[in-house]
Amino acid sequence: MSGAAEVSGPSHVRPVARRAVFHVGGYERNDAGAFFGRLEREFERFRSCWSVSASLGPVVPVRPEAASATVVYEDGFRRTETELTFLDYDDLVASERARPAGRRLREYAAAFADYVASGTASGFFRANWRFGLFFLYPVIGWSMPLLLGCLVFAAVRAVPVPGAGTAAVVLGLAAALATLRHLARRLLLFHVKGLWIAAFDVAHGRAPAFERRLEAWADVVRDRLADGRFDEVVFVGHSFGGMLVLDLAARHAARVAAAGGVPAFHVFTVGSTAPMVTMHPRAEAARATLRYLAGQDGVQWVDVQALIDPINFFRCDPMVLSGVPSPRAGPFPFVYETRIRDMVDPAFYAAMKHSVFRIHYQFVSANTRRYGYDYPMLCFGPMPAAYAVVRGVGQRLFDPAAPVLD
Repeated sequence: MSGAAEVSGPSHVRPVARRAVFHVGGYERNDAGAFFGRLEREFERFRSCWSVSASLGPVVPVRPEAASATVVYEDGFRRTETELTFLDYDDLVASERARPAGRRLREYAAAFADYVASGTASGFFRANWRFGLFFLYPVIGWSMPLLLGCLVFAAVRAVPVPGAGTAAVVLGLAAALATLRHLARRLLLFHVKGLWIAAFDVAHGRAPAFERRLEAWADVVRDRLADGRFDEVVFVGHSFGGMLVLDLAARHAARVAAAGGVPAFHVFTVGSTAPMVTMHPRAEAARATLRYLAGQDGVQWVDVQALIDPINFFRCDPMVLSGVPSPRAGPFPFVYETRIRDMVDPAFYAAMKHSVFRIHYQFVSANTRRYGYDYPMLCFGPMPAAYAVVRGVGQRLFDPAAPVLD
Protein backbone atom coordinates (compact mmCIF):
# COMPACT_ATOMS: atom_id res chain seq x y z
CA MET A 1 0.00 0.00 0.00
CA SER A 2 1.98 2.96 -1.21
CA GLY A 3 1.60 5.94 -3.46
CA ALA A 4 1.44 9.67 -2.88
CA ALA A 5 -2.26 9.80 -3.75
CA GLU A 6 -3.08 7.77 -0.64
CA VAL A 7 -1.80 10.39 1.78
CA SER A 8 -3.16 13.91 1.92
CA GLY A 9 -0.71 16.72 2.51
CA PRO A 10 -1.05 20.49 2.98
CA SER A 11 -1.54 22.52 -0.21
CA HIS A 12 0.37 25.53 1.14
CA VAL A 13 3.34 24.22 3.03
CA ARG A 14 4.89 26.14 5.87
CA PRO A 15 8.14 24.84 7.34
CA VAL A 16 8.03 23.51 10.88
CA ALA A 17 9.70 25.97 13.24
CA ARG A 18 9.40 23.98 16.48
CA ARG A 19 8.78 20.27 16.79
CA ALA A 20 8.67 17.77 19.64
CA VAL A 21 9.86 14.23 18.96
CA PHE A 22 9.56 11.35 21.42
CA HIS A 23 11.73 8.37 20.47
CA VAL A 24 11.37 4.82 21.81
CA GLY A 25 14.13 2.48 20.67
CA GLY A 26 14.24 -1.27 20.20
CA TYR A 27 14.84 -3.96 22.79
CA GLU A 28 18.55 -3.47 23.41
CA ARG A 29 21.06 -2.08 25.87
CA ASN A 30 20.80 1.57 24.90
CA ASP A 31 20.65 4.34 27.47
CA ALA A 32 20.42 8.08 26.80
CA GLY A 33 24.18 8.52 26.63
CA ALA A 34 24.55 5.83 23.99
CA PHE A 35 21.54 7.06 22.01
CA PHE A 36 22.57 10.69 21.81
CA GLY A 37 26.22 9.79 21.25
CA ARG A 38 25.28 7.67 18.26
CA LEU A 39 22.97 10.40 16.94
CA GLU A 40 25.81 12.92 17.09
CA ARG A 41 27.90 10.60 14.92
CA GLU A 42 25.02 10.08 12.50
CA PHE A 43 24.70 13.83 12.06
CA GLU A 44 28.09 13.91 10.35
CA ARG A 45 26.66 11.71 7.60
CA PHE A 46 23.39 13.65 7.54
CA ARG A 47 25.11 17.02 7.08
CA SER A 48 27.31 15.66 4.31
CA CYS A 49 24.46 13.96 2.47
CA TRP A 50 22.07 16.92 2.44
CA SER A 51 24.53 19.86 2.64
CA VAL A 52 22.74 21.31 5.65
CA SER A 53 23.59 22.28 9.20
CA ALA A 54 22.43 20.11 12.09
CA SER A 55 23.62 20.39 15.67
CA LEU A 56 22.75 18.60 18.87
CA GLY A 57 22.53 20.65 22.06
CA PRO A 58 23.34 19.52 25.60
CA VAL A 59 21.57 16.38 26.81
CA VAL A 60 19.40 17.15 29.83
CA PRO A 61 17.99 14.39 32.07
CA VAL A 62 14.23 14.85 32.34
CA ARG A 63 13.56 11.94 34.69
CA PRO A 64 15.35 8.65 35.25
CA GLU A 65 13.26 7.31 32.35
CA ALA A 66 13.97 10.10 29.84
CA ALA A 67 16.47 12.64 28.59
CA SER A 68 16.08 15.51 26.15
CA ALA A 69 18.21 17.60 23.81
CA THR A 70 17.50 20.29 21.23
CA VAL A 71 18.38 19.64 17.59
CA VAL A 72 18.82 22.72 15.40
CA TYR A 73 18.47 22.30 11.63
CA GLU A 74 19.38 25.07 9.17
CA ASP A 75 19.70 25.08 5.39
CA GLY A 76 20.04 28.77 4.53
CA PHE A 77 16.30 29.34 4.08
CA ARG A 78 14.77 27.50 7.02
CA ARG A 79 15.53 26.89 10.67
CA THR A 80 13.82 24.15 12.66
CA GLU A 81 14.31 23.46 16.34
CA THR A 82 13.33 20.01 17.54
CA GLU A 83 13.11 19.02 21.16
CA LEU A 84 14.08 15.36 21.02
CA THR A 85 13.18 13.27 24.05
CA PHE A 86 14.64 9.80 24.32
CA LEU A 87 12.45 7.46 26.35
CA ASP A 88 14.69 4.99 28.13
CA TYR A 89 14.08 1.39 29.18
CA ASP A 90 17.68 0.23 29.20
CA ASP A 91 17.33 -0.78 32.85
CA LEU A 92 14.46 -3.14 32.03
CA VAL A 93 16.56 -4.86 29.37
CA ALA A 94 19.48 -5.06 31.78
CA SER A 95 17.33 -6.60 34.51
CA GLU A 96 16.27 -9.44 32.18
CA ARG A 97 19.88 -10.15 31.26
CA ALA A 98 20.87 -10.16 34.93
CA ARG A 99 18.53 -13.01 35.81
CA PRO A 100 20.07 -16.50 36.18
CA ALA A 101 20.74 -18.19 32.85
CA GLY A 102 18.65 -21.25 33.75
CA ARG A 103 15.62 -19.12 34.54
CA ARG A 104 16.01 -17.14 31.33
CA LEU A 105 16.19 -20.32 29.27
CA ARG A 106 13.05 -21.69 30.94
CA GLU A 107 11.21 -18.43 30.27
CA TYR A 108 12.30 -18.44 26.64
CA ALA A 109 11.27 -22.09 26.21
CA ALA A 110 7.83 -21.27 27.65
CA ALA A 111 7.45 -18.26 25.36
CA PHE A 112 8.56 -20.23 22.29
CA ALA A 113 6.17 -23.09 23.06
CA ASP A 114 3.30 -20.67 23.64
CA TYR A 115 3.85 -18.85 20.34
CA VAL A 116 3.85 -22.19 18.53
CA ALA A 117 0.86 -23.70 20.37
CA SER A 118 -1.24 -20.56 20.01
CA GLY A 119 -0.76 -20.50 16.24
CA THR A 120 0.94 -17.11 16.38
CA ALA A 121 4.20 -18.49 15.01
CA SER A 122 2.49 -20.00 11.98
CA GLY A 123 0.80 -16.63 11.51
CA PHE A 124 4.23 -15.04 11.27
CA PHE A 125 5.17 -17.34 8.41
CA ARG A 126 1.90 -16.67 6.59
CA ALA A 127 2.36 -12.92 6.93
CA ASN A 128 6.08 -12.71 6.22
CA TRP A 129 8.31 -15.77 6.08
CA ARG A 130 11.41 -13.70 6.81
CA PHE A 131 9.99 -12.69 10.16
CA GLY A 132 9.04 -16.32 10.72
CA LEU A 133 12.71 -17.22 10.36
CA PHE A 134 13.56 -14.45 12.81
CA PHE A 135 11.21 -16.14 15.28
CA LEU A 136 13.28 -19.33 14.84
CA TYR A 137 16.57 -17.42 14.99
CA PRO A 138 17.55 -18.29 18.60
CA VAL A 139 16.57 -21.94 18.18
CA ILE A 140 18.54 -22.25 14.95
CA GLY A 141 21.49 -20.47 16.54
CA TRP A 142 21.55 -22.82 19.52
CA SER A 143 21.00 -25.94 17.39
CA MET A 144 24.14 -25.36 15.34
CA PRO A 145 26.57 -25.74 18.29
CA LEU A 146 24.67 -28.80 19.54
CA LEU A 147 24.86 -30.37 16.09
CA LEU A 148 28.58 -29.65 15.90
CA GLY A 149 29.08 -31.18 19.35
CA CYS A 150 27.23 -34.33 18.28
CA LEU A 151 29.35 -34.62 15.15
CA VAL A 152 32.56 -34.24 17.15
CA PHE A 153 31.31 -36.82 19.67
CA ALA A 154 30.45 -39.31 16.90
CA ALA A 155 33.77 -38.81 15.12
CA VAL A 156 35.89 -39.24 18.25
CA ARG A 157 33.77 -42.11 19.56
CA ALA A 158 34.39 -44.01 16.32
CA VAL A 159 38.17 -43.97 16.79
CA PRO A 160 39.21 -47.48 17.94
CA VAL A 161 41.42 -46.45 20.87
CA PRO A 162 41.05 -46.90 24.64
CA GLY A 163 39.17 -44.04 26.31
CA ALA A 164 37.54 -42.90 23.07
CA GLY A 165 34.14 -42.70 24.75
CA THR A 166 35.31 -40.36 27.50
CA ALA A 167 37.29 -38.24 25.05
CA ALA A 168 34.26 -38.03 22.75
CA VAL A 169 32.09 -36.67 25.55
CA VAL A 170 34.70 -34.11 26.64
CA LEU A 171 35.56 -32.91 23.14
CA GLY A 172 31.94 -32.90 21.99
CA LEU A 173 30.90 -30.74 24.94
CA ALA A 174 33.90 -28.46 24.50
CA ALA A 175 33.13 -27.95 20.80
CA ALA A 176 29.46 -27.27 21.50
CA LEU A 177 30.10 -24.82 24.35
CA ALA A 178 32.88 -22.96 22.55
CA THR A 179 30.76 -22.58 19.43
CA LEU A 180 27.71 -21.54 21.43
CA ARG A 181 29.70 -18.90 23.30
CA HIS A 182 31.06 -17.51 20.03
CA LEU A 183 27.71 -17.46 18.24
CA ALA A 184 25.82 -16.11 21.23
CA ARG A 185 28.16 -13.13 21.34
CA ARG A 186 28.42 -12.62 17.59
CA LEU A 187 24.78 -13.29 16.68
CA LEU A 188 23.21 -11.80 19.84
CA LEU A 189 21.36 -15.04 20.57
CA PHE A 190 20.72 -14.32 24.25
CA HIS A 191 19.68 -10.78 23.42
CA VAL A 192 17.06 -11.95 20.91
CA LYS A 193 15.87 -14.53 23.43
CA GLY A 194 15.18 -11.65 25.84
CA LEU A 195 13.14 -9.87 23.18
CA TRP A 196 10.82 -12.85 22.81
CA ILE A 197 10.42 -13.16 26.57
CA ALA A 198 9.46 -9.46 26.75
CA ALA A 199 7.00 -9.79 23.84
CA PHE A 200 5.42 -12.85 25.47
CA ASP A 201 4.97 -11.00 28.77
CA VAL A 202 3.50 -7.90 27.11
CA ALA A 203 1.13 -9.99 24.98
CA HIS A 204 -0.13 -11.81 28.08
CA GLY A 205 -0.55 -8.57 30.02
CA ARG A 206 1.93 -9.56 32.68
CA ALA A 207 4.68 -7.02 32.24
CA PRO A 208 4.19 -4.66 35.21
CA ALA A 209 7.61 -3.06 34.78
CA PHE A 210 6.73 -2.01 31.22
CA GLU A 211 3.31 -0.83 32.41
CA ARG A 212 4.89 1.43 35.02
CA ARG A 213 7.41 2.70 32.50
CA LEU A 214 4.72 3.60 29.97
CA GLU A 215 2.85 5.58 32.62
CA ALA A 216 6.06 7.40 33.54
CA TRP A 217 6.68 8.18 29.87
CA ALA A 218 3.12 9.50 29.52
CA ASP A 219 3.91 11.90 32.38
CA VAL A 220 7.06 13.00 30.54
CA VAL A 221 5.09 13.65 27.35
CA ARG A 222 2.47 15.62 29.25
CA ASP A 223 5.07 17.79 30.93
CA ARG A 224 7.11 18.44 27.76
CA LEU A 225 4.01 19.49 25.81
CA ALA A 226 2.36 21.49 28.59
CA ASP A 227 3.21 24.94 27.24
CA GLY A 228 1.92 24.20 23.73
CA ARG A 229 4.87 25.80 21.96
CA PHE A 230 5.33 23.15 19.27
CA ASP A 231 4.07 23.27 15.69
CA GLU A 232 4.18 19.49 15.42
CA VAL A 233 4.39 16.48 17.73
CA VAL A 234 5.86 13.20 16.53
CA PHE A 235 6.21 9.83 18.27
CA VAL A 236 8.79 7.43 16.81
CA GLY A 237 9.11 3.76 17.72
CA HIS A 238 11.81 1.52 16.29
CA SER A 239 11.63 -2.30 16.31
CA PHE A 240 10.08 -3.47 19.63
CA GLY A 241 9.69 0.23 20.40
CA GLY A 242 7.02 0.22 17.69
CA MET A 243 4.67 -1.61 20.05
CA LEU A 244 5.63 0.48 23.06
CA VAL A 245 5.21 3.79 21.23
CA LEU A 246 1.70 2.86 20.08
CA ASP A 247 0.74 2.15 23.68
CA LEU A 248 2.32 5.44 24.75
CA ALA A 249 0.53 7.35 22.00
CA ALA A 250 -2.81 5.89 23.07
CA ARG A 251 -2.18 6.85 26.70
CA HIS A 252 -1.27 10.39 25.69
CA ALA A 253 -4.32 10.67 23.42
CA ALA A 254 -6.60 9.45 26.23
CA ARG A 255 -5.18 12.05 28.62
CA VAL A 256 -5.67 14.83 26.08
CA ALA A 257 -9.24 13.72 25.39
CA ALA A 258 -10.02 13.41 29.11
CA ALA A 259 -8.88 17.03 29.55
CA GLY A 260 -11.31 18.16 26.85
CA GLY A 261 -8.76 18.43 24.05
CA VAL A 262 -8.47 16.80 20.65
CA PRO A 263 -5.45 14.51 20.21
CA ALA A 264 -3.43 15.57 17.16
CA PHE A 265 0.01 14.12 16.45
CA HIS A 266 1.93 11.74 14.21
CA VAL A 267 3.18 8.26 15.06
CA PHE A 268 5.97 6.68 13.03
CA THR A 269 6.69 3.01 13.62
CA VAL A 270 9.89 2.18 11.75
CA GLY A 271 11.11 -1.37 11.27
CA SER A 272 8.40 -2.24 13.75
CA THR A 273 7.84 -5.64 15.34
CA ALA A 274 4.52 -4.62 16.95
CA PRO A 275 2.60 -7.54 15.36
CA MET A 276 4.76 -9.98 17.33
CA VAL A 277 2.58 -8.83 20.24
CA THR A 278 -0.72 -7.81 18.62
CA MET A 279 -1.08 -11.05 16.62
CA HIS A 280 -1.08 -13.18 19.78
CA PRO A 281 -4.59 -14.38 20.77
CA ARG A 282 -4.04 -13.23 24.36
CA ALA A 283 -3.02 -9.68 23.38
CA GLU A 284 -6.47 -8.13 23.64
CA ALA A 285 -5.15 -5.08 25.49
CA ALA A 286 -2.66 -4.38 22.69
CA ARG A 287 -5.42 -4.69 20.08
CA ALA A 288 -7.60 -2.34 22.14
CA THR A 289 -4.78 0.18 21.86
CA LEU A 290 -4.93 -0.05 18.06
CA ARG A 291 -8.72 0.32 18.05
CA TYR A 292 -8.52 3.38 20.26
CA LEU A 293 -5.89 5.09 18.10
CA ALA A 294 -7.87 4.34 14.95
CA GLY A 295 -10.82 6.17 16.47
CA GLN A 296 -8.81 9.38 17.02
CA ASP A 297 -9.07 11.28 13.75
CA GLY A 298 -6.27 13.66 14.68
CA VAL A 299 -3.77 10.82 15.14
CA GLN A 300 -1.84 9.91 11.99
CA TRP A 301 0.16 6.67 11.91
CA VAL A 302 2.80 5.73 9.35
CA ASP A 303 4.44 2.29 9.41
CA VAL A 304 7.79 2.28 7.60
CA GLN A 305 8.89 -1.10 6.21
CA ALA A 306 11.69 -2.60 4.11
CA LEU A 307 11.92 -5.92 2.30
CA ILE A 308 15.55 -6.72 3.10
CA ASP A 309 15.08 -6.37 6.85
CA PRO A 310 13.71 -9.62 8.36
CA ILE A 311 12.96 -7.91 11.67
CA ASN A 312 9.83 -6.19 10.40
CA PHE A 313 6.62 -7.17 8.63
CA PHE A 314 7.18 -6.04 5.06
CA ARG A 315 4.15 -5.33 2.90
CA CYS A 316 1.80 -6.06 5.79
CA ASP A 317 -0.88 -3.86 7.32
CA PRO A 318 -0.40 -4.11 11.11
CA MET A 319 -4.12 -3.58 11.74
CA VAL A 320 -5.09 -6.38 9.35
CA LEU A 321 -2.48 -8.73 10.85
CA SER A 322 -3.89 -7.99 14.29
CA GLY A 323 -7.48 -8.59 13.22
CA VAL A 324 -8.51 -5.04 14.11
CA PRO A 325 -10.81 -3.32 11.60
CA SER A 326 -10.17 0.39 11.07
CA PRO A 327 -13.15 2.77 10.99
CA ARG A 328 -11.29 5.22 8.78
CA ALA A 329 -11.97 5.76 5.10
CA GLY A 330 -8.25 6.13 4.39
CA PRO A 331 -5.40 3.80 5.38
CA PHE A 332 -4.50 3.55 9.06
CA PRO A 333 -1.67 3.09 9.30
CA PHE A 334 -0.27 4.28 6.02
CA VAL A 335 2.26 1.65 4.99
CA TYR A 336 5.42 3.31 3.68
CA GLU A 337 7.62 0.85 1.78
CA THR A 338 11.29 1.79 1.50
CA ARG A 339 14.41 0.36 -0.14
CA ILE A 340 17.41 0.40 2.17
CA ARG A 341 19.68 -0.36 -0.80
CA ASP A 342 18.77 3.08 -2.20
CA MET A 343 19.41 4.94 1.06
CA VAL A 344 23.17 4.41 1.02
CA ASP A 345 25.94 4.25 -1.57
CA PRO A 346 26.90 0.85 -3.02
CA ALA A 347 30.08 0.45 -0.98
CA PHE A 348 28.26 1.26 2.26
CA TYR A 349 25.48 -1.17 1.39
CA ALA A 350 27.92 -3.93 0.51
CA ALA A 351 29.56 -3.53 3.93
CA MET A 352 26.29 -3.73 5.87
CA LYS A 353 23.99 -6.02 3.86
CA HIS A 354 25.15 -9.23 5.57
CA SER A 355 24.54 -7.82 9.05
CA VAL A 356 20.88 -8.31 9.92
CA PHE A 357 21.04 -5.92 12.85
CA ARG A 358 22.90 -3.17 10.98
CA ILE A 359 20.31 -3.33 8.21
CA HIS A 360 17.59 -3.10 10.85
CA TYR A 361 19.27 -0.04 12.33
CA GLN A 362 19.20 1.88 9.06
CA PHE A 363 15.62 2.85 9.87
CA VAL A 364 17.02 5.17 12.56
CA SER A 365 20.32 6.06 10.90
CA ALA A 366 21.39 8.77 8.49
CA ASN A 367 21.62 7.97 4.80
CA THR A 368 24.60 8.51 2.54
CA ARG A 369 22.35 9.15 -0.48
CA ARG A 370 19.38 11.48 -0.71
CA TYR A 371 16.27 9.38 -0.53
CA GLY A 372 12.61 9.87 0.31
CA TYR A 373 12.93 8.27 3.74
CA ASP A 374 15.70 9.64 5.92
CA TYR A 375 15.34 9.41 9.70
CA PRO A 376 17.13 12.67 10.61
CA MET A 377 15.38 14.63 7.84
CA LEU A 378 11.99 13.25 8.85
CA CYS A 379 12.46 13.97 12.56
CA PHE A 380 14.53 17.15 12.50
CA GLY A 381 14.11 18.70 9.05
CA PRO A 382 11.71 21.53 8.11
CA MET A 383 9.05 19.48 6.31
CA PRO A 384 5.76 18.78 8.11
CA ALA A 385 5.42 15.04 8.68
CA ALA A 386 2.48 14.47 6.31
CA TYR A 387 4.19 16.46 3.58
CA ALA A 388 7.46 14.59 4.08
CA VAL A 389 5.64 11.27 3.61
CA VAL A 390 3.91 12.50 0.45
CA ARG A 391 7.22 13.57 -1.03
CA GLY A 392 9.05 10.50 0.18
CA VAL A 393 6.60 7.99 -1.24
CA GLY A 394 6.67 9.77 -4.59
CA GLN A 395 10.46 10.12 -4.43
CA ARG A 396 10.12 13.87 -4.90
CA LEU A 397 13.33 14.58 -3.08
CA PHE A 398 13.48 17.59 -0.82
CA ASP A 399 15.89 20.26 -2.06
CA PRO A 400 17.48 22.17 0.83
CA ALA A 401 18.71 24.79 -1.65
CA ALA A 402 15.17 25.67 -2.76
CA PRO A 403 13.79 28.78 -1.05
CA VAL A 404 10.25 27.37 -0.60
CA LEU A 405 8.58 24.06 0.11
CA ASP A 406 6.45 23.25 -2.93
